Amino acid sequence: MSLEQIFELVVGAAAVASAITMVLSRNMVMSVLSMILNFICLAILYLTLNAQFIAVLQILVYAGGIMVLFLFVIMLLNIRDTQHSAGKSKFNALLAIAIGVGFLTEMIILIVSSASRKASSLPESAARLGTVESIGKALYTSYLLPFEAVSFLLLAAIIGALILAKKKLD
Repeated sequence: MSLEQIFELVVGAAAVASAITMVLSRNMVMSVLSMILNFICLAILYLTLNAQFIAVLQILVYAGGIMVLFLFVIMLLNIRDTQHSAGKSKFNALLAIAIGVGFLTEMIILIVSSASRKASSLPESAARLGTVESIGKALYTSYLLPFEAVSFLLLAAIIGALILAKKKLD
C-alpha cells in the first residue's frame, strides 16, 4: 500500500466518522460542526483526485457559507432536545438498523467487485480538467457571453434587493 492510499483511507475514515457523529449527536451545534469536518474531508479527497476547483468550492460554499447559515439558524431558533415516544423511537431504531445493514452490504459488494477489476489511470488531459486554470480558460474563452450575462443578472438582483430594502426603511 502506498502512502497516498493510506492518506486517502485515513481521510475517508475521518469523513465516515464525522458523518456518523453528525447523525448520532443529540446536540445540534455538534452535528453542524461534524458536518463541517465532513465537508473538509471531502474537499481533501477532491484534492487527491486533482479536482482543485471543486475542493475550493466545497470549502467556500458548503463549509464556509451554508454551514455558518445553519449555525446561525440553530442559535437563533434556540432548539431544545425533544422527547420521543417509546413506540415510535423503537420503530425508527429498527428501520435505521435495517437501512444501515443494507447499505453496509451494498458497500461490501462494491468493494469486493471493484477489487477484482484493474484500476485504470487517467489520461493526462483528464487530470487537468478539474484545475482552476482549465476552468478559467473555458469561462473566459468559450463561455464569455453567458458568464457576463450571469454577472449582469446578479448585479440586477443586488440592485433590486437594495431598492426593496430602502423602501422598507423609509
